[in-house]
Amino acid sequence: MKRINWWFDQKYIKHKINPQFEKIGKGPLILGVKYLHINGKGISVGDFATFISAPDSHIHLTTWNADKHQGKIEIGDFCLFSPGVRISACLLYTSDAADEGLGVDLGGRRII
Repeated sequence: MKRINWWFDQKYIKHKINPQFEKIGKGPLILGVKYLHINGKGISVGDFATFISAPDSHIHLTTWNADKHQGKIEIGDFCLFSPGVRISACLLYTSDAADEGLGVDLGGRRII
């Protein structure tokens, strides 16, 4: 039974999860595939990333656009995503920040 579940998980990852990434490196390990949510464009993960999600602790990676700019998430190699992780990104500039190419700090969160 475990082999059948593993086989279905691998098919789900190949056809549903991987296409949602702009780039996903080699050797990702995804536990709890149904609870990993990838939303938006420009999400890249390096080699050997480990995602551990659970029914009560989903993982969310989300980008969205602001005006003509698209948010982006770029994550390096050998990263661990623990249950409940939420990473969101948009590209937002004020006139001063745009001149300097800096992100904007909104209420303690840095928007890049």
